[in-house]
Amino acid sequence: MNTIERRVFALSIIALTLILSMACLSAYIRLASSSIGCLPWPDCQASNYAIDPEPGITITADDDNRGLRLLHRLMASTFAIVATLLMLTSIWYRQQIHIRPTLAILCFALTILLALVGINTPNILLPAITLVNLTGGMLTTGIVWLLVLQLRNPPANSPMTPRRWLNLANIGLVTIVIASGAWVSGNFAAGTCADFLGCGPLSVEQIADAFNINRELVESDGRLLFSDVRPSIEWGHHFLAILLCISLIVSATLNYENTGKTAISTLTIAIGLVALGILEEPTLLSAWIHNFWSLLLLLAVVYQYASSQD
Repeated sequence: MNTIERRVFALSIIALTLILSMACLSAYIRLASSSIGCLPWPDCQASNYAIDPEPGITITADDDNRGLRLLHRLMASTFAIVATLLMLTSIWYRQQIHIRPTLAILCFALTILLALVGINTPNILLPAITLVNLTGGMLTTGIVWLLVLQLRNPPANSPMTPRRWLNLANIGLVTIVIASGAWVSGNFAAGTCADFLGCGPLSVEQIADAFNINRELVESDGRLLFSDVRPSIEWGHHFLAILLCISLIVSATLNYENTGKTAISTLTIAIGLVALGILEEPTLLSAWIHNFWSLLLLLAVVYQYASSQD
């Protein structure tokens, strides 16, 4: 690395540390406000949730997570400054850096998007807010992680092979699975199926309504009025998880000769995540671990892709 690359690398390490911390902290704050683990699960969520009467930038004095929210906001502000410096440095010195500034620009763009969405956070009556926050935060983490990997070991200018295309596709597929999990969380749909695949008969109309991005939850007399599309939402998440495992099995087979340990480790993380989804009890800790494990899987498939670029 030359001097400029070392500066960009240092900024990317700071950004990675901040975004990892924020992702874990944000998951805890969101889950702590969702009445996760109440009894009898999951119907008890209808009356045991915590809702902010003034969603947005205001943090009320009686908020149980006030200190954590303030810490998260401080880290988010610091990350925005670092992301801006990272983008400007990558563009200004692009002739002296061995990788394009694309990732730094994407990181900055996602930071702006998350800041704009944050104006409506937390608002549990809008599942789309949870969807964008959780998915955007994890995707930003993956982008910063890829930037760190490419700065440490610049990719070769070799043509894309089917193996590399599949590794890239797995990043997208993991992101989609994370997004579907965020949709499950935002719609309070976790645990509505009898078991991992036992979601009962589903109609086309239910599935279409289940994934309507404009869906809003309804509150009446201190209770959330849940619709009958929640099993469809959870079924969609389970289906995508199985599809991801199949893709990672194929990927592990193709990558084994070149990066065997990484391929097997990635597949193991995915299988462990599915096992968590099947076996975990609905508690704050188990749900937080599930979120963290999802982030770990994203970092693993990003590392797998970066390794295949050598």
